[in-house]
Amino acid sequence: MRFDPEDWRYCPRCGGDLADACIDDHARRVCPDTACGFIAWGNPVPVVCALIECLDRGGQMLLARNVAWPAGRFALVTG
Repeated sequence: MRFDPEDWRYCPRCGGDLADACIDDHARRVCPDTACGFIAWGNPVPVVCALIECLDRGGQMLLARNVAWPAGRFALVTG
């Protein structure tokens, strides 16, 4: 599978048609909807994700939490 935003036709955020734009002297695919503002930068960053099972706690999973998130929202441990 190839990650190439130049081939994208639709915005992955709002589903609208993408347009071509020149940003910082580079051709980019952008969403013209100003409420969305998506820009396909084309620079995927590799990350690692872990699901940690706590065997000493009956197999519960360890999740990350940010105090700025709404109540009840959690995430996997990533970095």
